[in-house]
Amino acid sequence: MLPAATNKHILAFVLFVSFLTLGGWFSSQLMPDIFVAIMILGLCCFLLFPNSKKEQAILVVILFISVLVHNSNYVVLTLFALAVLLLSLFVKVVKPFVRKAIVLVGIGGSAWLSLCTSNWIGGNGFTGSTSTHVFVMGKLVESGILKIYLEKACPLHNYKICPYKDSLPPVAFNFHWDANSPLQKTGGWAANKTEYNTIIADIFSRPKYYPLIAYKSIEGTARQLALYEIDGSYSLPWAKFDAGTAPYEAVKQYFPHELNQLFASRMNDKTFNIPFLNNLFYIILILSSIMALFLFSFCGENKKEIVIILIIFCTCIFLNSYVTALLSSINSRFNSRVFWLIPLFNSIVIYKAFNQFYLKLKNKLQ
Repeated sequence: MLPAATNKHILAFVLFVSFLTLGGWFSSQLMPDIFVAIMILGLCCFLLFPNSKKEQAILVVILFISVLVHNSNYVVLTLFALAVLLLSLFVKVVKPFVRKAIVLVGIGGSAWLSLCTSNWIGGNGFTGSTSTHVFVMGKLVESGILKIYLEKACPLHNYKICPYKDSLPPVAFNFHWDANSPLQKTGGWAANKTEYNTIIADIFSRPKYYPLIAYKSIEGTARQLALYEIDGSYSLPWAKFDAGTAPYEAVKQYFPHELNQLFASRMNDKTFNIPFLNNLFYIILILSSIMALFLFSFCGENKKEIVIILIIFCTCIFLNSYVTALLSSINSRFNSRVFWLIPLFNSIVIYKAFNQFYLKLKNKLQ
């Protein structure tokens, strides 16, 4: 996108993303969230730019790894590729992307098969995840569908979750992770697998729930798209990494000499200024978007390319929100982990516009 950019200019882009967007936050975590954005950027490079065979192979590997590290990425990539294939039947402009879209479907399928095979070798069965039942159940709890179902099912079935049907947590996050949630009180993730799968299969086999599931998926997507801030759990006073938590136990096992640093970290003692980062991101998002809208007409010959990239960004951000809202929960983390791509995109538009101004001014002076 920026053939005229010098190394200093590229460094400026890196500093912009690191300090003025949430990209720096997610790239610094020992989490797979950054790979959603990497996948989207990889999609743009793979679909739009003339790459050598070696570069295309590298991009395929990058996309494969990005898809492999998070279950939602399988669905997002596959839905995106299928949407391209469907549009190619009606829109001539999309037809040149058909072959690459087929490759994307292959990447998603290969990554999914690799994960299932890995789980099978590990003795967990040929499945993409051993905890899908918990996340789907949490979504049914959050949407209120489970309570409606249990009101009618509990008199007929002796489910372990029935005694808690009137005290279900309001959000999936609490259902998954709260020590006092019905999930934990009835034995935990593995102990409830058979029961939860039975309930989930029963709900999805009844067409009367389909309109409510569809409505909740649309509503959840809209709510997810409206959340741009860092995951709120970091600012909660009880969300600390003390003994018994997963981060503590991992550090204890692999880096025991850093337990003191974990306890003394600003994130753990709640002195990290999360609101400042969020407010800074809001300001940068709004200002850069306004500037990009005003300056877009001065971007030279790449306007069509810029529009296509924006469409890819927006489509993938929407699909990310839709998939996570449908299959997991409403959580600001799921949207903010990719929404920093919009200020990045805006900065490219602004740079190209000012570069055109500079070239015109230079030509006049000469």
